[in-house]
Amino acid sequence: MEQKTVRIESSEVTARIFGSFDVNVRMIENAFGVQIYNRSDEDGDAIMISGEARDGVELAASAVKKIATKKGNKLCKKGSVPVMEKVQ
Repeated sequence: MEQKTVRIESSEVTARIFGSFDVNVRMIENAFGVQIYNRSDEDGDAIMISGEARDGVELAASAVKKIATKKGNKLCKKGSVPVMEKVQ
């Protein structure tokens, strides 16, 4: 199993990544065959990504980083698809 951790600057950014009812994360999980979890510790938030294929984990991490840099707090399917297309 491959794993990657993406550090997140704030809980607001983490909320944007996950999206309303975790819709953004579910789309990333389905697109790249990974599981995504949020973990908080003394250093802040971290997004944990795991999956069987290294490529899927790396592409999912790239999508998470791109969403983290977007403005706004909600991405719909139309907004998320271009992000995933850019990393594939």
